[in-house]
Amino acid sequence: MENNTKNLMKLIEEKEGLQDNLIRFTERLTKEAHPRLLSVTWFGGEPLMACEVIKSLSERMIRLCEENRMEYTASIVTNGWFLTQETADMLQACRICNIQITLDGPTAEIHDKTRHLRGGQGTFERIMQNLSQIKTDIPLEIRCNIQKENADCIPHMKEKLHRMEETTGNQIAHHFGFVDGEISTHDRAFSHEAAFDEEGFARLFPQQKKPPRLRFRGSTCIAQHMTGFGVDELGNIYKCWETLGIEQAALGNVADYSVTGEPDYRIEHLHEFLDTIWPSEDEECMNCILLPYCLGGCPAKRVRGLKRRCSPYRYKLDAYVIDRCRYVYQKAVSHQEGRDAE
Repeated sequence: MENNTKNLMKLIEEKEGLQDNLIRFTERLTKEAHPRLLSVTWFGGEPLMACEVIKSLSERMIRLCEENRMEYTASIVTNGWFLTQETADMLQACRICNIQITLDGPTAEIHDKTRHLRGGQGTFERIMQNLSQIKTDIPLEIRCNIQKENADCIPHMKEKLHRMEETTGNQIAHHFGFVDGEISTHDRAFSHEAAFDEEGFARLFPQQKKPPRLRFRGSTCIAQHMTGFGVDELGNIYKCWETLGIEQAALGNVADYSVTGEPDYRIEHLHEFLDTIWPSEDEECMNCILLPYCLGGCPAKRVRGLKRRCSPYRYKLDAYVIDRCRYVYQKAVSHQEGRDAE
């Protein structure tokens, strides 16, 4: 018993030391890069298994932002298993502005095939019960991973979430995620045979009522920013959260890493991500009509030599142009009719 207590106390001290190092790392970034915004995403594993860590670090990072006149924003990606009312209230107090919950289907039969407990017990019913019982001002976003086996559930999923939004009064958005099993360790259970190809996935969905403007975004993801990092449970730093845990991809550790410090051999892991900002060596990308909208897609796929994932608009560009023109025209007509009525 004594040994177990000593081991537990040592673990707690190590974790507290890691939190201190992470805050000092954030302070160094603030002084060296002078950012106007600190944006945090909590993910895992399952981040809600460490609520005290989220609470402690959030309080310290919010205070740091206030002292340096920086904006603070935070979100969390969770499986929803621990999303109780108490937890939701805690997240709101920590200024979490978005909660993403991942599902693999609208029913227990579909979802539990790929998202179950270690002993094989299902998780769907408890997650849906949590979502239907909590009351929160934080927008909820349901990501439903789509593969061939559950593609026909899309209308059912939309209807289910719409009813839940009406019943709970919570703000519930949804989107359907493409699963290829190449990068994410969480998706490796989905075989390539079960996954859609990009074009097949793109054609599952009709055009939106309000098609977005396809315009130059400056970067594809946070991994292409000098001060964008993922940090693992040991304090190791990575450019992309999809590479966390791959030791050879680490840039360093929060204990001593500095963006203006003397570079070591791991500087190549920084440069290889920054170099993906423009796909100059990819002839197919350079000749694609969507460039520069997509900037060549996911940086991690390029760095790791995996097949790129193209924007769905590549496969239905004609339909997009027609729908976008129709939307802009109708908006202009409505505006003119409003002015005429005055």
